[in-house]
Amino acid sequence: MARSSIYLHFLDRELNLAAGSQLRGEQIVRLLRLTSLCTSTPLYCGLSAVWENDALDDAARLHLEALLSIERLDTVSSDSTQTEFIESRREAYAHDHLRYPSYFLRSESDLGWAIPTQRKEGGSTAPLVSHLFTWSLGTLAKSPFQPTILAMRAPVQAALTHREAQAVTWPYFSTFLGDLARRPIAEAELRRQISRGFTLDYLNFRDGDIVTGIRGLTIFDDLSRDFPRFDCRVLAGFMATCGLAELIEPHQTSTDRWISYVEATGHPEALLFTAAVRWISGAMHTVERQRPVPPSQLPGEFHSLDGIRSRILARVRQSLRLTAGADAPRSIAAPRDSFEAAHRLLLWTAGELSKDDRALERELEMTRSQVMLTRADVVVVTVNEIETTSLRHAFAEIGQPPQLHLGHRNTYSIYGPIGGAVVAHVRCSMGSGGPGGAQLTVSDAIRELEPWAVLAVGVAFGMDENRQPIGQLLLSERLTSYELQRVGEMDVVSRGSDVPCSPTLLSRFRDIGLASELGIDLLPCQLLSGEKLIDNADFKRQLLDRFPDAMGGEMEGAGVFSASYRSTVEWLVVKAVCDYAEKKHQDKQERQLLASQIAARAFVHVLKRGGLARGPATR
Repeated sequence: MARSSIYLHFLDRELNLAAGSQLRGEQIVRLLRLTSLCTSTPLYCGLSAVWENDALDDAARLHLEALLSIERLDTVSSDSTQTEFIESRREAYAHDHLRYPSYFLRSESDLGWAIPTQRKEGGSTAPLVSHLFTWSLGTLAKSPFQPTILAMRAPVQAALTHREAQAVTWPYFSTFLGDLARRPIAEAELRRQISRGFTLDYLNFRDGDIVTGIRGLTIFDDLSRDFPRFDCRVLAGFMATCGLAELIEPHQTSTDRWISYVEATGHPEALLFTAAVRWISGAMHTVERQRPVPPSQLPGEFHSLDGIRSRILARVRQSLRLTAGADAPRSIAAPRDSFEAAHRLLLWTAGELSKDDRALERELEMTRSQVMLTRADVVVVTVNEIETTSLRHAFAEIGQPPQLHLGHRNTYSIYGPIGGAVVAHVRCSMGSGGPGGAQLTVSDAIRELEPWAVLAVGVAFGMDENRQPIGQLLLSERLTSYELQRVGEMDVVSRGSDVPCSPTLLSRFRDIGLASELGIDLLPCQLLSGEKLIDNADFKRQLLDRFPDAMGGEMEGAGVFSASYRSTVEWLVVKAVCDYAEKKHQDKQERQLLASQIAARAFVHVLKRGGLARGPATR
């Protein structure tokens, strides 16, 4: 599972210097774009990284300001306000003000937007000092520089022991190191350890991870916790595979256009895209890590991060060739449409890549649940085989294959996003009660997937064959449970629930064009629900005597209502007439097939039109 946050370590000036090269503005812009687009995971950095890095040009600062404005980036500090932050920095860097002029020369108005958004109690100095003490006491791997590094340890410990309020930087230690300070390896190693300690503290702060594969900073890649899921070279390859590479390039896509995509990363379409990236890259990593070492290579090199990365990139380049002629999304489309198309393309690519690699095929299948969302917008319930098959065919007609998701008790087919909604289809047993009935099945689905709406879609009986044709679509404007009753010596009194359905869902099906666009005969009405499979004219007449306004009935609606009402989830029964509760054997298969197809087509039509997307009030 991906980490809860990504620490933007590449913004840190000291880390760049420790690696021996400074990332420039355009490189930073590309990394910001890539990281924000390929994951919905929150981003964070130290506020000092924004103020101190002299490689941040106007474009980079504009991108950082944009991420802050939409709350996709947190700037972390132990200070509560910008004024407190600057005052504390001036005190800490008084001994090194020439290397940190921004705190002493820059006006606060220059970076007025760069304020603390998250407080980090205690700062990073104490953990950094602890890391340096641990390093100074540890064992060293053999290297040509071992004597110099060993000689540094005692002076470093002395410096840490005598430190007061000074910031932990290389110039502070240089006075304690004497002649060692003039050796480049001494400065490089100490800067590296300072940066590692600082990065580890920030990673632990929010259980974060870092971007890997950055040229010039790969020396810090071993600090990654979920390699290669945030590897910039792998992510860039997947963006190219999906036709979205131009979003990373500032000269091809404007900042406003890029930020519109970033704002869309919280929607289901983007969540599925980023889940697919994690799924495929994670499976590739597992397979490459377990591959036997060829005789011509050393195990350490073959299974190193660089070795695994190079083989993953070879597969990514293969995927790019596979999709070269495909109908890839373009950023001229709406962001959510582009993410949806990219998700489809990645799933197809995964299948193609695994055709000639049995190990990858097995790993992808074992980890397929990673591309599932942890919740759905809508749960749709069917009962018998004909209802279920009709719904699957309706999805197949719009190019939506199911993705299997094994819940705690239920088995779901996941579709979408379609019209901004992810749909989970679940099948229940006949009736509302019983272990597999509608009430318990829907209760489990609501608990597992947190939908805003539940719909029962399928077939029902009509009351009047002279006025109601086979295939008439009944919407449960009111749902009446006829089972609960008081049976006296002289009369029978109904005590079942009689409830209105969701006005929102009713409006979606009634007013979205099912009659005018699909020619569907639509009837919002009172619908009866009970546990009996009725094939008896006398019993139907008794029901009509008790409920003269009812226009049809079925067996699962009461369970759908009960489970949904208990969890404050909206609900609707959408079922088409397949018989009239008598003479069911006449053309049974043909009638059920026609009715179930009409109900399924109506559901998918409303879904495609955006009628079942989770609205602002239901988020």
